[in-house]
Amino acid sequence: MVLLESALPLVLAATLAAVAGFGVAEPLIDALAMKSASTAMPGPVYFASLGGGLAASLLVILTTLPLLRRMTTPDNARFE
Repeated sequence: MVLLESALPLVLAATLAAVAGFGVAEPLIDALAMKSASTAMPGPVYFASLGGGLAASLLVILTTLPLLRRMTTPDNARFE
């Protein structure tokens, strides 16, 4: 459940941000660039760094799962 509540929004937000970025960039490039200039997609280094950042975020989520499991076991729950 923790993965569903944390990883899914992270992936959806990253995807939406990438799509919005490309959607905003195209009209801006058309407005500012010379009409004869061609536009190119970012290179593989850009996409690798994007994927690396997303993987690092998912890794942080995964590393917190054992701690969360220990803290939420019924033995450790405090009923006052």
